Amino acid sequence: MIDLLLPWCGLEVRRARTSQGPVTLRATMRPRGAPLLFVHGFGRGGAQLVPLALAFRDVRTVLVPDLVGFGGSSNGAGARDLDVFGHAQALADVLDEYGPADVVGVSFGGWVATWLAARHPRSVRSLFLVNPAGTRAAGEELAELYRSTARAPELYRRTVASRPFLGVPMLSRALEAGFTRALRDPSIGRFIETVREEHLLEHALGDVTCPTYALLSSEDRLLDARATAAELLRRVRHLEGAWVMGASHNVGYEAFETIVERLARFLGMPGAPPSALLDASAHLRVPPKLRPLAEATS
Repeated sequence: MIDLLLPWCGLEVRRARTSQGPVTLRATMRPRGAPLLFVHGFGRGGAQLVPLALAFRDVRTVLVPDLVGFGGSSNGAGARDLDVFGHAQALADVLDEYGPADVVGVSFGGWVATWLAARHPRSVRSLFLVNPAGTRAAGEELAELYRSTARAPELYRRTVASRPFLGVPMLSRALEAGFTRALRDPSIGRFIETVREEHLLEHALGDVTCPTYALLSSEDRLLDARATAAELLRRVRHLEGAWVMGASHNVGYEAFETIVERLARFLGMPGAPPSALLDASAHLRVPPKLRPLAEATS
């Protein structure tokens, strides 16, 4: 649905060929500056990050792919499911056309983006991570939640702290229902089955040499954010970051404006780019408090 509105937003849908399979890509119609690549988490593919990308469409060449096997990037019946290395390779192939990018990775997308930076350093100018998945601390319980489609409601409750509010109750309920359905996507379980020890985030972090920023939620009930913070602080060479106090795993629901502001600052912009959604967020809620990533949370 959201892709039908893209032409009115200055984006278009393209199809990219990669060594790992076809990738559906939303891209700026008129390129502006260095590429800014957004890598999505589990669920609805890249569509979930279009609002964030739109905040930067007038100042950067934004790229919002569906990872192979997710969203519009179906790899076809009988095709092999990619592991995290394969997803990173597909994104590197995409960037061969556009050049090195600043990369934003959210949740599962943060896992893929980190391996992209570790294995293909020439493709990544900088790395901005939002609640990245992939550490050993996530454990078998998380994997079991994703394997069991019957537990999507429980997975939803762990991902968000409160029900979404769009100002109109019917739209809010539709968003919640759509998100719950997205968590039943069978491609999530198929990816989980590809994970091996060598794929864990711990093995990638030491090879990340680009400037990195991590934004973690203090009340993440899906992933062990404190263990993730400890690994990032111990292994990443050029790291900045912050805790979003009181936020859940899906911080984009609760602190969209915080992500935009932190990303703009990290990219060296004088301020957050103007955005209608950003203006609406500022009127609907008070931005959460931030604390330095090096500080433990209780």
